[in-house]
Amino acid sequence: MQSVYSFHYADCKSAGGSAYNDLQISRDQQVCGSNKAKGLRAGDICTISAKRGAHMNFILGEITEELGENYPAWSDHGGLLWKYNYRFRPLTHQISADGDPDQMKLLRELCEKDDLKFAQLFNPNPMAGGVNKTKFLNVWLAFLASSKFRL
Repeated sequence: MQSVYSFHYADCKSAGGSAYNDLQISRDQQVCGSNKAKGLRAGDICTISAKRGAHMNFILGEITEELGENYPAWSDHGGLLWKYNYRFRPLTHQISADGDPDQMKLLRELCEKDDLKFAQLFNPNPMAGGVNKTKFLNVWLAFLASSKFRL
């Protein structure tokens, strides 16, 4: 069964103290890393996200392979080494809440439809094993089907 996981970068753990830097590294190298994302498989859906100022930025992708521990993409730029690292195939262009608020509105509506909290959409914990894991996957698949940023 297909799974979903959110890779959300935080300033305090990121290259140059900027989560947005880690997002750009992920986007450019098509890799994502976390200390919690154990056991993802090819075909699983992932979100790679970070805030820039007050605005969320993200990419939706599909895991293609596991890269193992301590992949140096982020540490080469002053960030951390992550325990679980994966290569992904982008499914969307990078989306920014300040660049296209309609896309965030769509995500909010999809969450409300399934009685999910929008605030948890970019949080790894509920998607990694929470009771609403399937609902989160359905939100992302519905978003992908209707997003103008789909590749």
